[in-house]
Amino acid sequence: MPFTPYLNTDEINTALQQFAADNPGLCTLITLPNLSFEGRTSYALKIAGGAAVSRKGVLLLGGTHAREWGSSDILVALAEKMIAAYNAGTGITFQGKSFTSAEIVRIIENIDVFIFPNVNPDGKVYTQSGHDWRKNRRPIGADIGIDINRNYDILWDATTYFNAALDFSYLYAPASSNYHGPIAFSEAESLNVKWMLDNYPNIVHAVDLHSYGQKIMYTWGDDENQENTVEQNFMNSTYNGQRGLSGDAYGEFVFKVDQDRIVSIADRMHNAIFAVRGMSYSVGQIFNEVGVDSGSSACYFFSRHFSDISKRKLFGYGIEWGAAFQPASSEMLNIMDDIDSALTELCLCASEPELFIRDSLSDTGKEPSEGILCMSPDIITRKTAVPDPAAAFGDVTIDPGSDRVEIGNDNYIYVRVHNHGGMQTSAKVRVYFAPLTTSCSPALWQFIDEIDVIDIPAGGFKVTDAVVWPHVPDPGTAGHFCIIAICGNTIDPIPDTSMIDSASDYMKFVSNSNNIAYRNVTFEDVLPDTWFDIPFVMRGFSSKPEEYNLVFEAPLLPKNTLVEMKLRRTLLFDKVYRVQIDKRAEIKNIQIPSARSINCRLRIKIPSRELIKKNCSIVVIQKIGNQNAGQFTVYF
Repeated sequence: MPFTPYLNTDEINTALQQFAADNPGLCTLITLPNLSFEGRTSYALKIAGGAAVSRKGVLLLGGTHAREWGSSDILVALAEKMIAAYNAGTGITFQGKSFTSAEIVRIIENIDVFIFPNVNPDGKVYTQSGHDWRKNRRPIGADIGIDINRNYDILWDATTYFNAALDFSYLYAPASSNYHGPIAFSEAESLNVKWMLDNYPNIVHAVDLHSYGQKIMYTWGDDENQENTVEQNFMNSTYNGQRGLSGDAYGEFVFKVDQDRIVSIADRMHNAIFAVRGMSYSVGQIFNEVGVDSGSSACYFFSRHFSDISKRKLFGYGIEWGAAFQPASSEMLNIMDDIDSALTELCLCASEPELFIRDSLSDTGKEPSEGILCMSPDIITRKTAVPDPAAAFGDVTIDPGSDRVEIGNDNYIYVRVHNHGGMQTSAKVRVYFAPLTTSCSPALWQFIDEIDVIDIPAGGFKVTDAVVWPHVPDPGTAGHFCIIAICGNTIDPIPDTSMIDSASDYMKFVSNSNNIAYRNVTFEDVLPDTWFDIPFVMRGFSSKPEEYNLVFEAPLLPKNTLVEMKLRRTLLFDKVYRVQIDKRAEIKNIQIPSARSINCRLRIKIPSRELIKKNCSIVVIQKIGNQNAGQFTVYF
């Protein structure tokens, strides 16, 4: 059905309902839970076909600001064109830019496309009755309305977070068109967007459409981006009162690999717009394109995984389309082609390969990753070469385990590399070793080799050929090693370890990167009534001394087992701890010099009268505060 701008709220709802009714296997109507102040229900549409189960999602928002009518039309038209093209087995052409039928299939069958075209229905109704209006329509005392795009929980209380030289009085004035509301997420409209993200955690890209200005913008909005100082971030209250000024000492942290990915996608959207009819949208950081920003959707999207490590990394964008709030219909139809071309390109980006090596059997490649990288089932060591590694290690539902490494001989390492994406890809895999350590700092890594792995299938995995580890050296930790594997390619680059300068840096790096995993190769044969020693290393990260705790967990060791910990600070052991293993034990306040290592020794004696249970083990965890900086497990 043809769409002629501008649709009203009822027409938008009817279009979404009709899409779902006509395409039951392809489209799902989503009813948002929070009614607007005037009692209207909002809807979103999910478009997803094919059988792929591990899918990423893209959320496209429009209609946040009441007078920016065309955002809704852009998204309804995109849904109509995608559905029609997929059903007919054709491509889509937006004037000078075309997407093939194969590309449309790749999008629809590998990602979930979520379209939420009318975030602020009350505002649209009000403006289409003849009023110039930006906010929603909820009364606040004698005034009306909250700016939905200042109501998200990211640096919302601007006077606390930003430099006092900046005037944010307009955010706190209910009569202002930018009034941010009484508290963050006070409004049904912003809560509905949050509900989408909370209930569809596979969403990894989101775009909020606005007018006008012909801009493609990415995070951050509170200050200039920087990649070197992790501590400078919106959550660190130490920097309250310093944000928001250009050219000063403060900059908002972003990992380089994320910054590169964000800019690459923004550039691709720019090129997709330009290909339609030669319109050149500027591309840049929100802070540089429109000025300092508080409580906006795009920054909230990207902030979620910083604030809560259990949430998936979500790249947020804002697009300011056109040169007027309500262009003439003929120009609006052109703009619809421009922006729909960009959004289709974004969906292609989301369907592209995303490499990962699992930390556990339940790991699905989510970023940030959960847990500690220490027992990857995808890193496999063998004493002898395996003739057919694809067959030997082809069942990813099991952990093949690792042989105990033989010092002085050649050993062989295999890595299973996964592709969470809609197209086949290739990658480089780098393999390192380190001595047994609680925290596998890159300062301890020693390079073994790099190998190419080609034709990793879409949504699948591939086992590398053997990485030969020649004449394995003695790590000084009784034959115990950490084996580290990192993968990457031009689309999903190998993570950069150079910025790690503290335990906090390291923990953020580990959780932020699903391209890296490691495995402790730690097995011991036990002789009864005999002390056996397990040397290991505790590594500090910071340029300053740091204080750590060591935690011991060994619920399956026999009750009368004796466990000691020795810390070597000089040539002699100067501290010995006796550990009770019938419960969780902790050694507190271990000082590690700046960027140095402490040689440690775990000593265990199991009485002959005690029965060793299957899967008997002890876990040693290095903690800073309440955070886990790394661990290893020894199996007996």
